[in-house]
Amino acid sequence: GALEIADNAIDENCDGQIETNVVEMEMNIIISPNPASEMVTISAKGFLEDKVQVFNVNGQLLMESLFNGNSARIDVSQFANGLYLVKVGNQKYSMVVSH
Repeated sequence: GALEIADNAIDENCDGQIETNVVEMEMNIIISPNPASEMVTISAKGFLEDKVQVFNVNGQLLMESLFNGNSARIDVSQFANGLYLVKVGNQKYSMVVSH
């Protein structure tokens, strides 16, 4: 069979998998409380230095801050009730606000 060439996005040996040298890290993010009414704490397992963004269901960016350490706090007291998308780096999580 054909040999796989890493990171070229081609499945040379037709096994349904594309070879890559990239190691993906799971960030193990915890958002609590969820649902929330006032303050939300976003916690990471270990140190994290990345961007935190909160979007509404229409994809509108509502807030953005830098996650530096192992936790960040977000004030959601002014957010309307509903479902929100929290993006930490390239990982996406759901958050519900209920007053």
